[in-house]
Amino acid sequence: MIVSGDNSVTRLFGLNYLTLATSLLVIVLMFRFQVLRKLFRPYVQEQTFLFLIMGDPRAGLGTATF
Repeated sequence: MIVSGDNSVTRLFGLNYLTLATSLLVIVLMFRFQVLRKLFRPYVQEQTFLFLIMGDPRAGLGTATF
């Protein structure tokens, strides 16, 4: 009954899987294949990593408070 219709629950599940796939893609490209290091310089990959480390908890806290 819930799965057959278009409602907010199925949309949230879809958004969850989309976010999971996006984060997995970023992790694989950035850490396994080191795409940023190969395309640019090691400094760019280091700064991107630091941005993600600092930005992710802030974004989580920012969205959790609203």
